[in-house]
Amino acid sequence: MENILPFINCIFTAICLWKFIVVGNRWRARKLKVRAAFIAIYLGVLFLLLLYMWLVGASMLFMFFVVLLTDAIGIIVCIQQLKYRRWMINTSWFALFIIYALMILLITLGIRDTRSERVIQLIPFHALLLAIRTGNVYMFLHFLDNGGMFLPLGILFTCSIKKGLPGLINALVIGGMLSVTIETLQLYFNLGQCDMDDIIANTAGMVIGTVVGIKLRHVAYEIIDV
Repeated sequence: MENILPFINCIFTAICLWKFIVVGNRWRARKLKVRAAFIAIYLGVLFLLLLYMWLVGASMLFMFFVVLLTDAIGIIVCIQQLKYRRWMINTSWFALFIIYALMILLITLGIRDTRSERVIQLIPFHALLLAIRTGNVYMFLHFLDNGGMFLPLGILFTCSIKKGLPGLINALVIGGMLSVTIETLQLYFNLGQCDMDDIIANTAGMVIGTVVGIKLRHVAYEIIDV
């Protein structure tokens, strides 16, 4: 069942590629066939890898490799966007964004004790629904805590953009890929529990933080105009 993690990461990287290659302003309409072919090749290769994993029951190491491969593709695409849009990035806020992302990795991976066995839960909203049925406040607060951890990351992401506003799709992709990577590393190295609810909460926290950051920027601009 853990093979679902690479599938999720592939969806995020596919969205990232679609937005950069198909929607990107620097690509001309006459290059539509090139863009379509590039995405088709990417999806085709990943589909074969994932199909192999699903049918053959590939090892945890292979699953880990596919997740890191999709992460690398996403990072390369993001770097290309920064390369062509350097003037849009506020370097100070972007540095804080990177530092906070590294702090999340340290908290979720660096200070965890290893478990004797791998624990994985892939039912969406399982803990949240269970908390509602049983009245377990701790499980509900744990869900909110995972979302709250990524909320500042969304705000810093918004502040990192000098001109214009960051799209929610970008926040969804970045938050989702980071969360899937964390959960995959936890599963691979027996650190904590790999939980689908954590991925949902982390990604939602990133998106909500981006929305909050956008609202704060609007308020700041109104104050400056006054």
